[in-house]
Amino acid sequence: MESINKFHEFLKSNAEFTDLDWEESHPFFNHRYLKKNEVWVENNKTCRHMAYIKKGLLRSSYFDSNGNEITSCFCVSNSMASSFKSFIAQTPSNIQIQAIEASELFIIDYDSLQKLYKLKPIWERIVRVQIEKEYISLWNYAHSLNSQQAQERYLNLLESQPEIVNKAPVQHIASYLGIKRETLSRIRKNLAQLPDLNPTGF
Repeated sequence: MESINKFHEFLKSNAEFTDLDWEESHPFFNHRYLKKNEVWVENNKTCRHMAYIKKGLLRSSYFDSNGNEITSCFCVSNSMASSFKSFIAQTPSNIQIQAIEASELFIIDYDSLQKLYKLKPIWERIVRVQIEKEYISLWNYAHSLNSQQAQERYLNLLESQPEIVNKAPVQHIASYLGIKRETLSRIRKNLAQLPDLNPTGF
């Protein structure tokens, strides 16, 4: 029941979502449980689902021209996740989404969402808001890679999303920050020596 209520509150925070909207909407969603390291969205396959993350942590990644896997995003609890471009256009995804830890999702498939749009037009606004948030997040991420030093990017991540620093493997955090694992270890070591700063996640 608690997880259902969290999802309900999340939707209300994104739009004028009434109790009646909720009662008529939530039957379109299903539970999905992911094991640690389980792949939810596969690269080069069409994404058929959008999800609310009740608990857990997911990682989005892509492969560069040299075949290296690059972490592009972390999806935390109490947020929506999908390969949005693939999901909306129903075309093959250029990213993979994998569970970093055991996770619980509420998912809706593409066809069900189209039906929900007709039944409850408020869902068009909810999905649009999620897409806008995704766009802004990706823009800010790309901007940080080009305008901030590695240590500043790490500190911003530590301040804004400490659960990522605490839970994600070091190699994935380093990849997300656009640095080598050794560089991240050096940054953490340097910060640990500062008397007024004691970052978590070591």
